[in-house]
Amino acid sequence: MISGRHEEAGQELAKELRALGAEAEFIRADVRHDDEVRELVERTVARFGRLDAAVNNAGTEGHPGPVTEQSADSYAHVRYQCARHAPQH
Repeated sequence: MISGRHEEAGQELAKELRALGAEAEFIRADVRHDDEVRELVERTVARFGRLDAAVNNAGTEGHPGPVTEQSADSYAHVRYQCARHAPQH
């Protein structure tokens, strides 16, 4: 399962992986939104029957602005959104 905010790029990556023989599907989700993360995990489990691993590689600092102006809380919020749904599966 591939996920991200950019539909076209995600669909293209899934297509490339399928051309290489991999089983791949793209779901658009923004990790800043709890409902989208929940749906991503639920759709992944529905499609594959389980969730073996989750890689949280979100390219966001939580709040727009220079990284040097971010707080630990802004980073933690995004990581929390991703990590809290996966352990159920």
